[in-house]
Amino acid sequence: MATLPRLTATLALCCAVTCIASHPRAQADMLKPAGSPWAVPKKIPEGKEISGIACAPLSSDLMRCIIATDEGFSGVLVTLQNRSIQVDDEISLVPSQGKEFDAEGAAFDAKTNAFYVIGSHGKSRHKCEDNPAAFSLIRIPIDPKTGRPSFEVKAGAVAKEIVFAKSIKPAMLASEKIGPHVDKCLGTKPSKKKKGDFAHEQGANVEGLAILGDNLFVGFRGPVQNGTAYMLKFDRDAVFAQEGAKASTIEVKLGNGMGVRDLAAVAGGLLVLSGPEDDDPGKAAIHYYDDGKGTVDSLGQIPDPADGGKPEALLLLEETPTRYRVLVLSDSAKNGEPTEFLIDKKK
Repeated sequence: MATLPRLTATLALCCAVTCIASHPRAQADMLKPAGSPWAVPKKIPEGKEISGIACAPLSSDLMRCIIATDEGFSGVLVTLQNRSIQVDDEISLVPSQGKEFDAEGAAFDAKTNAFYVIGSHGKSRHKCEDNPAAFSLIRIPIDPKTGRPSFEVKAGAVAKEIVFAKSIKPAMLASEKIGPHVDKCLGTKPSKKKKGDFAHEQGANVEGLAILGDNLFVGFRGPVQNGTAYMLKFDRDAVFAQEGAKASTIEVKLGNGMGVRDLAAVAGGLLVLSGPEDDDPGKAAIHYYDDGKGTVDSLGQIPDPADGGKPEALLLLEETPTRYRVLVLSDSAKNGEPTEFLIDKKK
């Protein structure tokens, strides 16, 4: 029979193990910024509203990219070189009808030579209003030699070459986990900028996009249920070619109240940037989702950005057999406060 001190120690140990198991982020290391700060010589339009980035690599130190912002109807074309983000142009993405595109994710696919940008597919966060333009997913063809759109970019005009996908809303509704939350008000509590009286029902909203092989992954910031967030996995071409393209629902355990804030394709799976489902700053982390095994490993936490910024955009700069080099940009931070991290792979 165990003595009281030994029993007390055993219970304390069990409690500690249970607490760690319930909060997988507690075991994650705090990541440290790598190298010298990135420069942004010219102000990024809507640079405090950055929500996604995708790049076409032209060489080991030259990328041509599109930045998605959650204000307005345009994206920003930029060049990444020598630890610098140079603004090149703005590009109209969807017609200026309704409230805003509310672009929340971007991806690049070398097979189709295209950028992809997706809207939030949900109600507005602060007013819980309908926003039809946010239910858009587009494909922008690019010239692989230049990394720039393969058509002339004209201010205020949406090029006919931009292709709109069929609605993914039917697939959202068909998902047992996501369907009940479609067209509901976002989050679990009022945001700091809330306007109006409405209930918070953990409405579905998109904040991540990635293309891995022939599949297109859509990551959801909400709903989050019992520490589990969700992604939808589509056939990349089917979602543009046919109405009602089917999708599989993927569960990813990111921690209590933590949803998907962005996705980046890597060898064998995805890097998942996580953050609060609610309108809270910081508390971001990076995870690895193994697409073959369906498992999730936490790779590290991200230090809170200055001035209450919220990490929302994740870009893979380089992948080696042992580590990832990534760039993180934040919403509510000047020019996204671009910060580089070196992340060891799980052995």
